[in-house]
Amino acid sequence: MINPAKGRVARRKSPLRRVVRPIVFAMVISAVMQELAKPAEERTWQGRVWRYVPYDFRPATWARIRNSLWAPNRPEIFTPRVFGVGWAVNFGRVYAIFRSLVHPGEESPTVPS
Repeated sequence: MINPAKGRVARRKSPLRRVVRPIVFAMVISAVMQELAKPAEERTWQGRVWRYVPYDFRPATWARIRNSLWAPNRPEIFTPRVFGVGWAVNFGRVYAIFRSLVHPGEESPTVPS
């Protein structure tokens, strides 16, 4: 349906988005409240919310971005996010797995660092 006032197509929100968005918002609020409950000198702005979901509100560095998104030698495919709540995909590990499937004879695939 086109909204004549804005001239663009109006999209319906998916039912999954309606459920996930408030949960993510609650996790962010919980993580911030968890940090603010600590004395100022003990705040690290990283940890786990609800005992399972990782969070990190420190400013991102290139080393942490690379360690989270491109770490082929790390065994995890899902790593803690560089900034925010939840997980990120370790594309380096995914690349290494696909490469080992394509070239099964190689002992240690050469992965660009």
